[in-house]
Amino acid sequence: MEEVPQAVHTLFDGISWLWWFSQSEKYAEVEGMVEVLNDPKVTVAKTVLVNSLYELESWCTSIIARQADGTIIHSRNLDFDNADSMRKITYNAKFVHGTKPAFEAVMFGGVAGVYTGVKPCFFN
Repeated sequence: MEEVPQAVHTLFDGISWLWWFSQSEKYAEVEGMVEVLNDPKVTVAKTVLVNSLYELESWCTSIIARQADGTIIHSRNLDFDNADSMRKITYNAKFVHGTKPAFEAVMFGGVAGVYTGVKPCFFN
């Protein structure tokens, strides 16, 4: 977060509450993260900022193609303006339902939600 200018932190201190109106479920998730972490450095405003960074400054390149045999290929990269910082919080998550795999996703630490998930029926 040290790479984010102070003016942006100040802006989010003032506007993060807008998520309560526009994304109430995601806002509740953010509030829960802040409550569980219980760290004075982790505020709702900073967590909303982290959850907004990808949307505000990243662009994805995606390719969807069909091979001659009908197999669909989906490729996606995550284009970050601040790749060194984002690389530190990026991880692969495996979600399960009971004991069975549900899907896998590339995730970002501190972010509520999934940007891209892949169902196991497509894994080799």
